Amino acid sequence: MKRLRLLGQWVFHCVKVGRVLGIDVRIHWSFWALPIGLALVSLPHGWPLAVQAVVLVLLFYAQGVLIHEYGHALMARFYGVKTRDIILTPIGGIARMESLPEKPAQEIVIALAGPATNFLFAIPMALVLIALRAVPFATVQGNPPLFQRWTDYAWALTIANVAMACFNLLPAFPSDGGRVFRAFLSLFLDRVAATRVAVYAGLFVAVLIGAFGLLNRVVQLPFIALLFATIGQMELWMVRRQAAIRRRPRLQSALIHPHVAVRMVPPEEGFSGYSWDAREAAWVEWRQGFPVRICRLYLP
Repeated sequence: MKRLRLLGQWVFHCVKVGRVLGIDVRIHWSFWALPIGLALVSLPHGWPLAVQAVVLVLLFYAQGVLIHEYGHALMARFYGVKTRDIILTPIGGIARMESLPEKPAQEIVIALAGPATNFLFAIPMALVLIALRAVPFATVQGNPPLFQRWTDYAWALTIANVAMACFNLLPAFPSDGGRVFRAFLSLFLDRVAATRVAVYAGLFVAVLIGAFGLLNRVVQLPFIALLFATIGQMELWMVRRQAAIRRRPRLQSALIHPHVAVRMVPPEEGFSGYSWDAREAAWVEWRQGFPVRICRLYLP
C-alpha cells in the first residue's frame, strides 16, 4: 500500500512556479520531456535551431497555453466555480476546477472561453504584424528554417494560438468542443446519456486523430488521442457515479424545539434510542426520555 501511495505521488508530482490572479500555476514533472525532446530532435541540424525550438515551446506555453487555461478558470469563477490550480503538461494545460456547472449554457460558455482567449491574442497580433508589413517568416534561412526577427516569433505564436484554438474546438470529448457538444446534448437528454454520446463520438474522433498521426509520423497525435479516450471514459464513469449518488435516499435531521418536545411521549420512561413516530413519518432520537432530534428519509 505504501509503495502504491509513493507511486501515485511520483506520477502526479508537480512543482509550483507561481500564482496569478489567485490561481497557482504548476508544472508537471513530465512537462520537461517536451523541450528536451525537441532539443534532441533539433540538435542534428545545429545547436541554434535546438535553442530556438526550446525557446518557442516555452514562449507558447507561457503565453498561449496559460491564457487558454485562464480563460476557462476566470469564466468558471464568474459562475462561482473555483479553480484549484493550472497544471502544465507536455500535451497542454489543465485547469483543475473544484466542480463544473451542470447548466448547459454555463458549461458551453466556460468551454468556449479557452479558445476565445487564443483568438483574442491571435487576431490583434496578426493585424499588427500585417500593419507593420511583416511578411511571415521573411527572414527564414536554411532547412529546417531558423527565425531571425522578432516578427518571426510573433507570427509563430499567432499561428500556434489559432491552431490550438481550432484543435480544442474539435468535438473530441473531453476537449472544449466535446464539452460544448455534451452541453448541447444535455438540452435534450439527461446528463449521463449526453456524456455517453459525447464520449463515444469523441472516441471516434480520437481514433481519426491517432490514425492521422501514425500515417503522417506525428508521434504526439496518437498519444493525445489515447489520452482523450482515457479521460473521456473516466469522466463518463464519474458522471454515472454522481447520478447514482443523487438517486440514493437522503437522511435529513433537525433538532426538536423544546416547546414541541414537552408534548411528545417517550416509548418508556427514561428511554434512550430511536423510535418511529407515525404521525410525523420520521424517526425520533430520545435521550433519557427527552426527544432531541427528528430524522426523515427523503427519496430523490
